Amino acid sequence: MEETEAPDASSEDELDKVKSQGVVLPQLTSVEKYFFDFVANGNLTCVKKFLEVNPHFKINAVNYQNLSALHIAVLERDVQMLELLLSVPNVDCSDTALHAIRDNQQQMAVMILNKMEEQRPHSEFAGAVDSSEFLDETTPMDVAAAYGHFDMIKLLADRGHSITKPHPPDCYCREICKRQRENEDPLVLDKKRLARYQAFSNPAYICHISSDPILKAFQLSTE
Repeated sequence: MEETEAPDASSEDELDKVKSQGVVLPQLTSVEKYFFDFVANGNLTCVKKFLEVNPHFKINAVNYQNLSALHIAVLERDVQMLELLLSVPNVDCSDTALHAIRDNQQQMAVMILNKMEEQRPHSEFAGAVDSSEFLDETTPMDVAAAYGHFDMIKLLADRGHSITKPHPPDCYCREICKRQRENEDPLVLDKKRLARYQAFSNPAYICHISSDPILKAFQLSTE
């Protein structure tokens, strides 16, 4: 078994701080910690053997940062490990595609999106839910556009992804905005609208959707 690195001091400090505030966090069992270490260290042999010996292992277990083994593989940019974990039938992709897209990892993003489609058709277009990193309803194209990843934007556009243009801040339409204001926290709603505007107005995205990017930018600036 490969030796594992000591826990990062900053991570321990962060955990202690949150604990002191009385927040209940997910805790990995000792077995799950071993598995996470294997994944983080890129030890394919140990991960394969572990999954063979533990066929009922909870592959979707998360640590106190709400990160699963699949997240770890993406954050480590370990394509082979990602491929192995995605082969587990009940693996939950969660928001890992958004992490791969934010990091501009095209191959990994495609692998995850394909797995999502295999599990549930059209799920790759759905927005984030209960993510510790992204606002609810954040979509793959939202992330690619917000970070200005031109090639990633093209890749997603070719798969049918786009950004639904947000309504202006002063819109109170009955179909969408009025209902949102009645059912959602105003601050959260404003944050989501601002995030989508930032993504929609990114030059890299505007170049994909408009024949006159400069005019489009001026139109958006007035909103």
